[in-house]
Amino acid sequence: MSADPIPESLTALPESDRGRVERVETVAIDGREVPRLVGEYWAATQRQSHSLHEVSYRACFKAELPRFFIERLTEPGDLVLDGFCGSGMTGVAAQWCGSPPADYRATLEARWEQEGRGKPRWGARRVILNDLSPAATFLAANYNLPFSLAEFTRAARRILDEVEAEVDANLKRAQALRQAVALRDGAGPHSEIPSTKGTLAR
Repeated sequence: MSADPIPESLTALPESDRGRVERVETVAIDGREVPRLVGEYWAATQRQSHSLHEVSYRACFKAELPRFFIERLTEPGDLVLDGFCGSGMTGVAAQWCGSPPADYRATLEARWEQEGRGKPRWGARRVILNDLSPAATFLAANYNLPFSLAEFTRAARRILDEVEAEVDANLKRAQALRQAVALRDGAGPHSEIPSTKGTLAR
């Protein structure tokens, strides 16, 4: 059985974006020949990312690498599986396709139109992330699971209030101790230590 054709979106890219395709092989999967491109795809344009999305460990990659393939080989709503998800950048990339920044979206659309490939297929992809490492799944979950900004703000304010109250109580205890020592030594009490209430940054 002949192999499926190599997607044009991968074979017709500029060299700076494509990296280097060394050869094309075929592998048999369930009796069907599937093309496999061998080469360097982790090129300079896929390395551009914020350092927030990189946790240094062997085989680490930034979200740009899976996004490069997800944009070109999947449709909105498709299922993307990363069985060794590490820090979860494949999930970040899949979600990115649903809500890319306006400047990135405009740049990529203009570039694809110039190359005669139409517009990218925007829309979130569904993603399954799995890893045997508890540390990896913890990172992946925190990068990808949604959270409520309002709930986060309430929790942060509660913690700040608790810290403020504890610091204020400690200062009052220190003030009482200082005054007790001063009275024992026959000196007048020191000036009061000002309260910190309401002074912690928010």
